[in-house]
Amino acid sequence: GSNLVEDECGECGGDANSADECPDESCGFEVCISIININSNSLDIGMINSASVAGFQFNINGITITTASGGVTEENGLSVSTSSNMILSFSMSGASIPAGNNELTHIEFTDNSGTICLANPVFSSQSGEKLSVSLGDFECD
Repeated sequence: GSNLVEDECGECGGDANSADECPDESCGFEVCISIININSNSLDIGMINSASVAGFQFNINGITITTASGGVTEENGLSVSTSSNMILSFSMSGASIPAGNNELTHIEFTDNSGTICLANPVFSSQSGEKLSVSLGDFECD
């Protein structure tokens, strides 16, 4: 017999402790990004992707970005550059982020206007093709 149990997502032997950690099966796009774990001066960008991501760019409005680091972007060897409201990431060596449900990157910021939203997303595959992207409830109006 096995001593594995189902986690909160119903995955046998999984390690999720709450429903918040479960994949959103209703994404419906090749890439869905969201704002997660927001604090007074930092936030994380979550990504659910069914296709490998070799590069991305998007704006975060309502804050002044100071740094972006970590997450599956850094784990998979993509470089990250930021301006005050934009993130750009790619790999000179052809690295990409495999399909999954993970933290894309961690953002440190100043000047929170109170309304933080995402805009102008461009995500591309290893062959340079544009992937379909949803910003969900985090899309700027």
